[in-house]
Amino acid sequence: MTWGVEGLLYIALLLIILCSGQFVAFAMGITGVIGLFIIGGTDPLRSLGQIAWNNVNSFELTAIPLFIFMGEILLLSGVSEKFFNGLTVLLRGLPGGLLYSNIAGTALFSAVCGSSAATAATIGTVSIKEMVGRNYDRPMVFGSLAAGGTLGILIPPSIAMILYGSITGAPVASLFMAGVIPGIIATLVFMAYIAVRSILQPSIYPKEEPTPRSWK
Repeated sequence: MTWGVEGLLYIALLLIILCSGQFVAFAMGITGVIGLFIIGGTDPLRSLGQIAWNNVNSFELTAIPLFIFMGEILLLSGVSEKFFNGLTVLLRGLPGGLLYSNIAGTALFSAVCGSSAATAATIGTVSIKEMVGRNYDRPMVFGSLAAGGTLGILIPPSIAMILYGSITGAPVASLFMAGVIPGIIATLVFMAYIAVRSILQPSIYPKEEPTPRSWK
């Protein structure tokens, strides 16, 4: 059996398992085990336990559940809502209004969470109701959340970088530092797009009268 035929077989098998309703991780694992058996019989399967243990028994991976736990604390304690409300006060006067809060909120929350999905979900639970209720353009609301959520795996601490470092042996601290400048650039580009879009198409955000606020 050629490698091309094997590749198509594995892809078909993976799709069948996924369509059956199995979790993605288990579907990929089952496909991999079957692939190992087809290629080498039972001999490669004997080392699966040791390989799995070596991958899990990593000090760097202990940070992942702790980052997720920290994100849950911020969400359930109400800190994320107060954090978002504070950003709205600072950014409301700019062209685009509260749309900047999605980008700034996801960027800053990425620095304490490390997960794109958790970042977008946390900021989204606070911002969607607020912005849709004020008649902001829905595609821009959800688009800014989706774009800002991608910062979760770029701005350190990043769960994806921790996994990459633990698998390849690359220093996690160096990977974190490599994501700082690209993360800041991406944040500024997203906010610049909102500004340009708001100037060219003012209808995407409502005009609000600025409310006097103190720095406190």
